[in-house]
Amino acid sequence: MRQSILRSIILLGIFGLYITCIKHPLDNRQSTGGFNGFPWGTSMETIVSKLGIQPDEKLTDRIRYNKQHAIYEGITGERISYVAPGNKLASGTFVRFKNPKSAYDSLFRIFTARHGKPIKNSEGVPVWRTPGTDIVLSLSKDLMMASAAPKLPK
Repeated sequence: MRQSILRSIILLGIFGLYITCIKHPLDNRQSTGGFNGFPWGTSMETIVSKLGIQPDEKLTDRIRYNKQHAIYEGITGERISYVAPGNKLASGTFVRFKNPKSAYDSLFRIFTARHGKPIKNSEGVPVWRTPGTDIVLSLSKDLMMASAAPKLPK
């Protein structure tokens, strides 16, 4: 159990480093895609305004909604975060602890129907690459995590 939680935390950390350590595509060109209906580059104020709900947590570079406000692709989870360094949406993460396998299976079906077969699916961590977004799902015994970020130029 501890190993699966630790593995998920490590995967999230690696994904976060991947997003923040490499020059962001929004720095040089307009990007397509987004997270949870918000295009990359959207300001935190716009996200809060369009959701119509104040976040449960607001930091300088992210906003977070918990419990009943943590909704992604119609699935309610425990937490959804919008990461926006420089006040521009740059990534998002959705986490669910209750029935994580059910959420994983639902999101896997949704993303496969929408984007086709994942480009990579090693150790149960599928990755979809869309024209403007990379999407990663991960599942452990205790949690399911979906992360999205702009597709980085090669």
